[in-house]
Amino acid sequence: MGKRIGRQVRDGIGSIPNRLDRKGRERLTIMFIPHGNDRVFTVHMNWHMIGFIAGSIVLSIFLSFYGYYVHREKAIEIEKQQELYGINYTAAYNIDKQASLLVKKQRQLRENLEEIARLTNFSSTSLDLLPTSVSSREFGEQSLKKEVISRLAANTDYLHSTYVVAGLNSATNEDLFLLESLRFTVEKGYSVYNRMPLGRPIRAGYRDTSDYGIRVDPVSGAQMEFHSGLDMAGARGTPVEATAEGEVVTVMNWDAGYGNAVVIKHGYGFQTLYGHMERIAVRSGQRVVPGTVVGFMGSTGRVTGVHLHYEVWNGPSARTDPKPFVCAKDLSTARCRAFHAN
Repeated sequence: MGKRIGRQVRDGIGSIPNRLDRKGRERLTIMFIPHGNDRVFTVHMNWHMIGFIAGSIVLSIFLSFYGYYVHREKAIEIEKQQELYGINYTAAYNIDKQASLLVKKQRQLRENLEEIARLTNFSSTSLDLLPTSVSSREFGEQSLKKEVISRLAANTDYLHSTYVVAGLNSATNEDLFLLESLRFTVEKGYSVYNRMPLGRPIRAGYRDTSDYGIRVDPVSGAQMEFHSGLDMAGARGTPVEATAEGEVVTVMNWDAGYGNAVVIKHGYGFQTLYGHMERIAVRSGQRVVPGTVVGFMGSTGRVTGVHLHYEVWNGPSARTDPKPFVCAKDLSTARCRAFHAN
């Protein structure tokens, strides 16, 4: 009994496809009957065909709605990306432009620093050891790329301008090293320069009246004499200034020849003398710097008029021509222009 029921169930289930197939093959006739005398249009279909057409229509409708939804979502995302990266793109573009300008300025800065180094006789060996501007920037960029690979994913990258800035940072560090070395060199040079008697002891309101060398004695007017300094005439009371850093070592009051005079000892064996002053403004042992007022122009001592007698000594009493020292800073007066021309 049980076997017969089981066989009937299996036979029933197995016959379902056959019954569906027979049902699907049943023909249906659809007639289109127009009004009037037009011919009746007849369509013969079976259930299989009807199911296929209905499924195709449903699938088409589903795919259309799905495609519209996906397209709409994608369009919204693209719009968001454009808003975000559009602003970032403009910013990145501007940063790239500024970075390019900085590269040019940094290159020009390095060239200027190297030119200054050459002018100041900076060690050529040190310059040769200093990386070039280009190699410094390349080193900085490569260092950042290695950092990106080690810290982030291998396919992760920064904006181009980020590498440019990293390179500039590396090159700037080298420039700072060169600048610091130059500063040290210039400071040493300035220390020497500041301790040498360069320039005029009077700033304005003067005229050159007598040079260093053999001349007719202006007091007697009859005999030749050796003039050991440079005379500059001007108004009585014109301030007289020290031409270099140093120490007042001699103060003369009413000397028969120099009148009221001051001698200042500078570095490297140089000394300067300021004679015939109306009044002295410093004391013996006082430290002075360039521009310190040491007295005021007058006519004391053996003179014919108001003027300053200025001497430069290269060692104790070893008088030398003051003109090269005076004209080292003076490029405008007639005497110094003639000196530089020769």
